[in-house]
Amino acid sequence: MTYDTITYDKFLAAVPHAAAERDWRYGQALFNLLCRVRPHLAEKVRATPLDPFYVERQYDIPAEFFELLASEWDFPYED
Repeated sequence: MTYDTITYDKFLAAVPHAAAERDWRYGQALFNLLCRVRPHLAEKVRATPLDPFYVERQYDIPAEFFELLASEWDFPYED
C-alpha cells in the first residue's frame, strides 16, 4: 500500500484485515495504515478529538473523522 496506489475505499476495506492480522484495535489499525498512506492526514488528526488510535470499534469513531479523510483524500501531500 502506497500513497499513489490506494483509493479511499480500498484503504477503508484494508483496515479490518490489518486489525485482525495484527490483533490491533480498529482505530489503531486505521491510524497506523493512515500513517503509511496519507501521513499528512494522520498528523492532522493526531492527538485531537478525531484521533482514532485508542478506539476499539469502527462505529465509535466520529463521523467527522471519515468526512475529513474523504474530503482531503485526493489532495496531494506537500512537505
